Amino acid sequence: MNRDEHFFTGTIFPMLVCRNNFQHIDEFLTLINMDCKIASPSPENIKFYAEYNLNTSVFGSARSYFEEDAKFTLSIDILFLLRCDDGYVKMVAIEAKMFDKPSASSLRKQMEKQQEQLTMVCKDDTQLQMVALIPEQQYVNVQQEFDDRNTDFQVITWKMIYEAYEKLFPDDYFVKELKFAIDRYCELVSCPSGKLTGLCIYRHAQELKGLMIGRHKGLGELQNDIVSGDWKCREYEINHSGEKIGELNWFSVEQFVEKLREHGSIDK
Repeated sequence: MNRDEHFFTGTIFPMLVCRNNFQHIDEFLTLINMDCKIASPSPENIKFYAEYNLNTSVFGSARSYFEEDAKFTLSIDILFLLRCDDGYVKMVAIEAKMFDKPSASSLRKQMEKQQEQLTMVCKDDTQLQMVALIPEQQYVNVQQEFDDRNTDFQVITWKMIYEAYEKLFPDDYFVKELKFAIDRYCELVSCPSGKLTGLCIYRHAQELKGLMIGRHKGLGELQNDIVSGDWKCREYEINHSGEKIGELNWFSVEQFVEKLREHGSIDK
């Protein structure tokens, strides 16, 4: 599996949303609650860019539209410019995450900077919509952050994209690649240094044999994680020294796997 974010924004996303000359773009626009009908998907009506770099794109004569000291320092993962049949022009800027896991506040700040620079680029008649495209496991925290800060950013998930296009193309290669990534998220997601998800620990239990796992209140709380199913994506501290043996908040990889087996969460 290619874990690079660019694979999902530059390959998976356009092969689903933009396929067949944008014939099925309405499914995506429905996800972001955008009313924009486009009868003819010509280059005059739809512009699509992946990894759109403002600094290199605002070039030559285009510079004359902006103040001399205007600085464009950011890239946009996915950018649409849409001319709707009703005459409105709409720009959709998408900041996407897959296996990278920034904090909700850092994602918001990144999108606010993008919004500030894109606002300079937008003409007066262009409506700008900022969208975060993230894994389902990050949805609640990100949506809460956006709500608390009173932003008008939209939040959708890769699972929503999958479900929308799997109905149309159930046997499609790129649909299946996205499903594979979604299903293995808990194993492939980047964790802070010194931590691993429960599913990653289980998958690599043999290589991690002898290491200690940290969890507040130890095996008691691990039992709750297993019952709720949270253990797969929960990040656990990892100690390589073995010095934590016998301490309340620490248990071995072997104990971790055994608890899973006792509960029937994995095959014995």
